[in-house]
Amino acid sequence: MGWWTQITIIAEHLEDAPAIAKYIYEEDGKKWEKSGYTRVCYQEEPGGAGQRLFYTYERRNCIPDWIIAELSTQNPTAYFTGMADSPAWLCSPGGLMRYQAGKMLDNYLFDRKRTKLITPLNETDQPNDLFNPDFLYNWFGHGKPEAQLTTVPPHLALKDLKLFEGSWEFDAEEMEILDSFIAEWDLGAFRSAWTDITF
Repeated sequence: MGWWTQITIIAEHLEDAPAIAKYIYEEDGKKWEKSGYTRVCYQEEPGGAGQRLFYTYERRNCIPDWIIAELSTQNPTAYFTGMADSPAWLCSPGGLMRYQAGKMLDNYLFDRKRTKLITPLNETDQPNDLFNPDFLYNWFGHGKPEAQLTTVPPHLALKDLKLFEGSWEFDAEEMEILDSFIAEWDLGAFRSAWTDITF
């Protein structure tokens, strides 16, 4: 039976984001395309650094870590961030994994507030304004605030655990950083143009 979970993949420094999106679609996305919310889009990175991909869809049971691992092996200079709002079990908190050059750099479950960031609908089943490629990339992307916070204890103790065995809930200071980021977003920060991809 299993459960449904919203998957979001952010990939950075790609040579051909539409081709990566097509691979994800063919290998997994099209099996689930009639259910839930789906958006696939990309943008050029500044300074000719490559392309950035945002791919979100709903699927059954788990985050497709094998696809992310394979793509990161094939694209060793790219950074892949995979997230799911319920990756480990039914009603589990959200979780995140990061890959680069075929190696998992990080993975953890997180608190309910961060889980709400990666769900397309809010508590009243209205569209979630924060579930946006710009917001999610600028918070969760490589070198962005969430990634910067993972370099400090106690998070470092989670790095050697198996997939989603560890949980990292923000303390008050970390939550304040997130709240400030959301406040900036609400004032119009971080918005940019993305090109949608259709299959």
